Amino acid sequence: MKDLIGLRIKIGRKFDKGKGSSRFAYPDFDAMPEEKRGGMPWQYYFDAAGTGWLYDNCCAHNEVDDYNPELGVWYGIIGVPEEFALEALTRWPNEVERLTETEFEEFYDHRCMENQSEYKYDADQLNGIRARYGDLPVADPEIIRAFTDATPDTKSAIVAGLLATDGKTLTPAEDDAASKLCDMDPCDCRALDPDDPLPGICRNKNKHFSDFKAVKNIRIK
Repeated sequence: MKDLIGLRIKIGRKFDKGKGSSRFAYPDFDAMPEEKRGGMPWQYYFDAAGTGWLYDNCCAHNEVDDYNPELGVWYGIIGVPEEFALEALTRWPNEVERLTETEFEEFYDHRCMENQSEYKYDADQLNGIRARYGDLPVADPEIIRAFTDATPDTKSAIVAGLLATDGKTLTPAEDDAASKLCDMDPCDCRALDPDDPLPGICRNKNKHFSDFKAVKNIRIK
């Protein structure tokens, strides 16, 4: 597991007279010694050694809200190795702030990914399943997994097993979904399970920091 330091970066805007337009004003991270950024330009270093940039998607430069009431300011967070983080905190104390893992997760979940969907959908795969079976069964992943390898002949035994082991009684909607699943190919059933790797309906592993850090194998110190 890689230990990283969480930073919140204040990004302003700067008018470029030559181009007649404004540009993002990041701290000049390339002014740091090369050895503190892996010998790379900082943009590449953030991706190679850290989490990559994670921007506030709720409030940009031309907006304000309760979290960011300052017009012309945008925030991003980044997880980076300790050597880089400590240098940045020293050089730019007004633009760079250290975050705890709880603060980092809060920003990630509620500022960066608030508007992202919980699931990702493979339209071609799902349309193919619809063409074979009609409307897709709608049920919790646990129900889908329980009936993935079922047939109409084994449905009642699975229902009885759910009642015996979990005290679970199927609602009318779940019973209807179970009947549909029993008539489907197991691979098509698996495509509807968001935690199964087959394409279809897949859980968005970027939606929550708890999933993101597990996939990246990182921890914010």
